[in-house]
Amino acid sequence: MAKAGDPKRDSASPAGSGGPVAAKVELGRRFSIYPHRPIPDLSTPTVPAFAGEDGFSNGDPCVAMICGADLPPRLEVAGALRGLGRVGILRLLDFGPVVWPGAVGLRLAIVFEMPEGGRVLPSVTATRPPMDPASVVAAFLQPAVTALGEMFQRNLTHRAIRPDNLYFLDRARTRLVLGPCASAPPGFDQPPQFETIEGAMADPEGRGTGTRADDMFAVGMTMLTLLMGRVPGANLHPDQLLERRIRSGTIDALVDTRSLPPAISECLYGLINDSPGERWTLEQLKLWLDGKRQQSLRGSAPAARSRVPFRLGQRELWTARDLAQALAKESEAASKELRAGTVHEWVRRDLGDQRAADALDQAVPVNNVGIGRRAIESLHIARASIALDPAAPIRYQGLSVHQDGLGTALALALQKPGGAQIFGELFRSKLPALWLAAQTILGKRALALSVASERLGRWIEDSNLGQGIERCLYELNPNLPCRSPLAARYWVGEPADILPALEVAAKEGHADSNPIDRHIAAFLAARVQADSDRLLALLTPTHLDSHAAIGMLKLLARLQERYGPTALPGIAGWCAKLIRPAIEAFHYRALRAQLLSDLDRVSRQGNLPQLLDLADNPQLRQQDQDGFRGARAEYATAEHEIVDGVTRAEARTTSARRSGHEFAALFAAVVASLVTFAVLWMKAL
Repeated sequence: MAKAGDPKRDSASPAGSGGPVAAKVELGRRFSIYPHRPIPDLSTPTVPAFAGEDGFSNGDPCVAMICGADLPPRLEVAGALRGLGRVGILRLLDFGPVVWPGAVGLRLAIVFEMPEGGRVLPSVTATRPPMDPASVVAAFLQPAVTALGEMFQRNLTHRAIRPDNLYFLDRARTRLVLGPCASAPPGFDQPPQFETIEGAMADPEGRGTGTRADDMFAVGMTMLTLLMGRVPGANLHPDQLLERRIRSGTIDALVDTRSLPPAISECLYGLINDSPGERWTLEQLKLWLDGKRQQSLRGSAPAARSRVPFRLGQRELWTARDLAQALAKESEAASKELRAGTVHEWVRRDLGDQRAADALDQAVPVNNVGIGRRAIESLHIARASIALDPAAPIRYQGLSVHQDGLGTALALALQKPGGAQIFGELFRSKLPALWLAAQTILGKRALALSVASERLGRWIEDSNLGQGIERCLYELNPNLPCRSPLAARYWVGEPADILPALEVAAKEGHADSNPIDRHIAAFLAARVQADSDRLLALLTPTHLDSHAAIGMLKLLARLQERYGPTALPGIAGWCAKLIRPAIEAFHYRALRAQLLSDLDRVSRQGNLPQLLDLADNPQLRQQDQDGFRGARAEYATAEHEIVDGVTRAEARTTSARRSGHEFAALFAAVVASLVTFAVLWMKAL
């Protein structure tokens, strides 16, 4: 964990805002980054660049990319490329969280060597003098092959190959390298021309890590751009461009192939091929560079075309891919046609695609299409789109995302109103599993994606702490820092970072809430794989009289035992307030008073396991229960004896009163008799 620093400093205006700016920001003990010295010419569409200095190399200049808080960076790529020698890619020197002026929380800084010659192309809308084929091969293709060879060997994809992400290392502009690829999600900054048709169909955040074939396509498109001196199709709207590519194939949609130099056209056809199975691999490209001719098909096999078009609204659709794309765009009309069965009929009769027709029948039975239920209709549209075009992204209620892009898309969606609900519906619907079952060329990726798909449905249905949409978020984004508000000012990237962040949160006035919220629980469950079930079990009461706070204390005490630090007085005081009712529930007053005294003492020491022993000591609690039951029994016996004594006393009193009454009556009778006898005797005299 790294700390965000002083709150006043964090609230400073960011560079370029006109407010106070820190003189410099330090990354480790080596790099200095200057917020007041932005470098727009080296910034990417989503990540700004700033000047820096390497303290270990006599202050040599470097450039730092400062990532935002919204987009998950590719930390696994940064870690694999850090320190890698010059192998055709801009050298990544270091990365890590830094205190950034104006930011709430830390920002990730990725430091690169300074490309002295700048960009090859300033932007995708800019132009430059066309390069001849020999120069393209020597200046771009050779270093690109070297760079991708290093990345593929490490099981990585670049996913950011485009002309405005190529740099010249030297001022003479002779040494060209691929630019950064770890500061933004894979494919996020790519113009649609540099994505395959399937990639261009997806939302930028949903394009996913992709495969080596995606990088090879981008290499081909970058070659074509350098040959033309401009990005082909840059003047077209993305939807119009996509329709052309689907209809004619990418290379024919973007360029007059008759103008392609014969010396390099074979390579372009091999790389800019819309069929992943027919696209050149890196090995084939290397053979071509070595002068060995490679078989190269122009474009890809055309899609099956119907004899008559399917009309959806104002559109005329001729292929299954066209129809799938249109169904997702025109949801209201699509629902009507699916209910009526006209889509099924057209695919089977007019298109003549038996596979698609059978898949459509299984995915969307005509007699089972819901009417008037938006979620059901959206689900059926999504299922129909998968049946018609299995290679396309999953499309649901405006989302368009590939299976391996679900994590990034979810991370962005959770920061928008309604995003959690849509993804919750998506995961419950089992659409990822349906999409996966429809694929035929995933290879080794299929197993990992299948396991993740099965778990998503299970996690989303569980509302307990450590599960739900938050668990899906951290499982799908293994490098995403914890997004708990309690850790907002910190970069909590590992389980060991949780307690230090909570310690400061406790001291900053968060102790009126629980120390374990849904994000922290899900983060721990996803990151502590071996013990996730055991950790989550600690949060679940084992019997009816368990206090919920004790479960949280159990988890925190386990973390302190495993990761430290040895003293956490802030968290201990926080937990002491929460577990105090559990201790006050003890019946024995002397024991209760002693435990409360120990509670204050141990909380000041910051020892969570000892605090747990006080609140969750089964032996003491059993003794207290036994003593309480004994006291209750003694009380009941004493009460019975008192009642019995009072009853007997009352009985004696009643008996005595009755005897007194009888004696008084007898005495009165005797006295009366004596008086009567005396009166009679006196009269006789």
